[in-house]
Amino acid sequence: ETHYAGRMPSRRLLLGQYLYYSGQVSLSMLIKAIVWQRLQRPSVGAIAMSWGWLQGADILDVLRRRQYGEKFGECALRLGRLSRFQVSRLLEKQKTVQPLIGKYFIDQNVITSAQIFKRIVDMKVHNRKYWSY
Repeated sequence: ETHYAGRMPSRRLLLGQYLYYSGQVSLSMLIKAIVWQRLQRPSVGAIAMSWGWLQGADILDVLRRRQYGEKFGECALRLGRLSRFQVSRLLEKQKTVQPLIGKYFIDQNVITSAQIFKRIVDMKVHNRKYWSY
């Protein structure tokens, strides 16, 4: 597979993006890693239900009434099923329990843990140039 060989974008990047733009992983490998990561994390609705913030009927209603492209939390907020605070906490929880994308590349023997560590340091240096508040 071909790897990216152009210039590094002049913006903040997530680790997977940085690995792609630095030529460490191919685009198809990045896509596989993102899909793997998304499949590993619990849904916002499942977390809300486990915390007692939504019932099964609420989740079904949100799913039925979601508009095209609307995220679950956005729809639940629009329908008054969850508050902004709750959606924010749910997204934080979801982010903390999903596996780190670097694990996929290590498990697939695409990159070593030492290389991932080095790339994280490099990415942080890169991202500091484009810090936004």
